[in-house]
Amino acid sequence: MTGPLVSSDLRSRVERLLAEAGSAGTLPKYLSHAGKAELESFLADFAGIDLEWLRKHQEAAGATLRPAPCAPHYGPVEPVVVGDRGRAELADRGRESLRNGEWAALVFAGGAGTRFGGGAKGLVPLTPVLGRSFLELFAAQALAAGVECGRTPLLILMTSSITAPATGVWLRSAVIQGFPRPALLELRQAEHPRLDDDGDIICEEAGHIVGTGDGHGGAFRALLAARHAPGATGEGSMAERLRAAGIRSLVLHNVDNAGARAFEPWRLGLHRQSGKLLTLSVAERAHPKENVGLVLRNSRSGRVEVVEYSVCPQTVAESPRFRLAHVNTNLVELEAVRPDLPPTLYRDKQIAVAGREIATSSLEMLNQSLAALLGPDEVEVVLVPRDEFFLPTKTLDGEDSLAKTRSALSRQAAERLRKAGAQVDGGAQVEIDPCVTDTSDAARSWAELDCTGWRIEKGARLALAVRHGAAGRPVVGRRLVVGEDATLRVVADLPYGRVRFDSMTRSVAEDGETVERVSIGNDVRVAARAEVLVRGTAGAGTVIDDNAVLT
Repeated sequence: MTGPLVSSDLRSRVERLLAEAGSAGTLPKYLSHAGKAELESFLADFAGIDLEWLRKHQEAAGATLRPAPCAPHYGPVEPVVVGDRGRAELADRGRESLRNGEWAALVFAGGAGTRFGGGAKGLVPLTPVLGRSFLELFAAQALAAGVECGRTPLLILMTSSITAPATGVWLRSAVIQGFPRPALLELRQAEHPRLDDDGDIICEEAGHIVGTGDGHGGAFRALLAARHAPGATGEGSMAERLRAAGIRSLVLHNVDNAGARAFEPWRLGLHRQSGKLLTLSVAERAHPKENVGLVLRNSRSGRVEVVEYSVCPQTVAESPRFRLAHVNTNLVELEAVRPDLPPTLYRDKQIAVAGREIATSSLEMLNQSLAALLGPDEVEVVLVPRDEFFLPTKTLDGEDSLAKTRSALSRQAAERLRKAGAQVDGGAQVEIDPCVTDTSDAARSWAELDCTGWRIEKGARLALAVRHGAAGRPVVGRRLVVGEDATLRVVADLPYGRVRFDSMTRSVAEDGETVERVSIGNDVRVAARAEVLVRGTAGAGTVIDDNAVLT
C-alpha cells in the first residue's frame, strides 16, 4: 500500500512526531512511499526511542560542524610494569580473591553483528585446531579458574537485539565442559537510532528504524537498570544481584579479543593490591596509525583519559611520546559503576538502506570514559604483553584478522610445549585447552607436563583438551611424534567430570568418578597425513599403548 492510500491521520501523526523530534526529513527521505503497515512499524519502533538521547546525538552531530574547541594538553602516563617475580606474588593475591568469589567477567558481545557475515561474533569458530568459539574459550577459562580456586566466577554476556537470539540459543544448549548454567548471565544493552548527515532518523523500507547499541559503556546503565534483560525475573538490578552474590569487581572486555584473559591471577592481584577503583590494561602501540584509543594524562586535571582514535588530535596520535594503546580489558569495582558516562560521536559508518549506501553517525558510551570521571589516584594503568593479551579480531584476513588471531593462539601454545621439552615445527598448529593445567597463569602453565622427545612436524595439527590420564599415567607420554601434515586431537567433553556446583555459594569442584580420562603411551607416532581423534572416557579411561602407530 503506498502513501496516498494511507490514512491522513496516521501520516500526520508520524509527521508531527518527527518534527517534534527534530527529524522532519525522515518522512520524505525514507517513508515517502510507506503504507499503513510500514508507518505502524515505524511508530512501534519510535515509541521505544529515548528522546533525550536523540537530542544529545543531534547536538553532538551538529557540534562537529562548528570549530572545535582547543584540545586539552596531554602528557604521557607511566604504567605499572610487572616482572615475573612480581607476578608470582600478585597471582597468589588474585587467586585468593577468586576463592572469595569476588569476580565476574562482563563480555561485550553486543553490537550490530556486521562482521563475519552478521549474527553473533562470539559464536564464530576461533581456536586453531578444535574450532571453538570466542564464548567457548572464555567459558573454558572461567571454569578452569573456578575449579582451581574452588569458586566459579560469573560470566556475563552483554548482548544486543542482533546478537541475542543466537547467543540465547548457545546459552541454553551449549555443552561447555560442564560449565554451571547459573554462572552464565545475559545483560541486554540499550539501542538508539542512527542518524544521517542531516541529523535525521534512518528507516528501512519496512518502516523499522535503523538502530545501534549504546556502546560498551552502556553496560553500566544496563547493570543499574531495574530490568536488565528481556524476560528477566526477580527484583532489583543486575548490579544488586551481583552484590548479593558477593561480587565486588568486574573484568570488562571485548568479545573479539581472544587474548583478554579475564581471570589472569596476577592482574586481579594487582588490582586488589592497588586499591584502585579502575585498572586499565594497555599495550605498546603497533604503529602511529593504529585504530586504538590512547591512554594519556590530562595535564590540567591530572586525570587519566582514554582518547579514542576517531577524535584524537593528529599531533597527539602521531607523537612518539604517546605509546600506550588501550586494549579495552578493564577491571572496575562494582561500587564505581555509574550511568552518566560522557558519550562519544562516531561518524561516517556506511549503512545500506533501500539499495543505497548512507553515511551514518551514532552516539555511544565507552566504559573507559569512567577514568576521566574518577580522581587521579583512583585509576591504575598496567602494561601487558601485547602478543599475550591483545588479539583483536575484526576481519577474516589481514591486520586484526581471524587468521592472524588463530596463528597467535597457535604460537602461544607451541611455545608452551617447547618450554616443556618438545620440538615444534614453525608450520605446525597447536591448541591447548584451558582445562589442561590447574592454573590460568601463563607463567606457571605446563610446569607439570613432560614433553621430552615430542616432535610435532611440519604442517601437523595437535590439540590437547584432556586433564587427567588413565590409571595414574600421564595424558601423553614421552617421545610423541605427530607426523608431517597429520592431525591429533586428544579431547574430553567433560574434563572435570560432571562438575559439582553449589548455586548458593558458587563453590565448584571436579567429580573424579565421571572425569573423562585418556593416556597415550610412550613412543607413540601419528603417521604422516593421518587424522586421529582420541576421545576421553569416564572410569578406566581411553588408553593408547606404548609404541603404537596411529594411521
